[in-house]
Amino acid sequence: MLHTEWSLVFFTTVSQLAAGIMIAVLPFVFAKNHNSHARWNTTAFYVAAALMMVALVLSFFHLNNPINAVHALNNLESSWLSREILFVSLFLFCLVLLNGILYFKNPGIQTYRSYILVTTLMGIVLVYTMSKLYMIPTVPAWNSASTMIEFYSTALLIGSAFVLGLYYHQGMKTHRKDRPGKKTRVLASIILLAVAVILIPNAPCVTITWKKGKNRLVWQHAP
Repeated sequence: MLHTEWSLVFFTTVSQLAAGIMIAVLPFVFAKNHNSHARWNTTAFYVAAALMMVALVLSFFHLNNPINAVHALNNLESSWLSREILFVSLFLFCLVLLNGILYFKNPGIQTYRSYILVTTLMGIVLVYTMSKLYMIPTVPAWNSASTMIEFYSTALLIGSAFVLGLYYHQGMKTHRKDRPGKKTRVLASIILLAVAVILIPNAPCVTITWKKGKNRLVWQHAP
């Protein structure tokens, strides 16, 4: 990714955030006192859906001719780009469906968890396809498992940060007994620290320069 438009950078990051939110919210969905977390779980689902809508819009800015986007799925057998677009669509569809069901219906706990698991799985596969898109032989520095680790670590880090921030914000507005306890805070800190330890050593070194004559910023990967 030596010459990348900013729309692609934001599309990737926003998509990772949406997938990370769905992963990070799972412990609250399967908690014994899941009913006490239902309100901010639903808020997290709304945010994830909104983020994927933004990501979908951003993806069109990267295309020379957005009208031809309908042909992007013609090469699913061999193209990771086509697969990425497919799972972007599936993930967004599942998020919209999930939010629609939660808004208009009151599903049972098992059905509720099943919908969330399927939606989260779509997000996990989306991050996988995004990472595979950059694991190409022509760029040896990216063609390794560390690229996939970076993608999933980023998703987990920013997704967990959002969900924990939402949890604390909502918890501080409720009664004392509903606030996050010491064990929860310690566990959350350990998780975030572990993810950061994985993410930072594998983070790509980049420089951002202004390309004279072409009036654009250039995102360059350092060797």
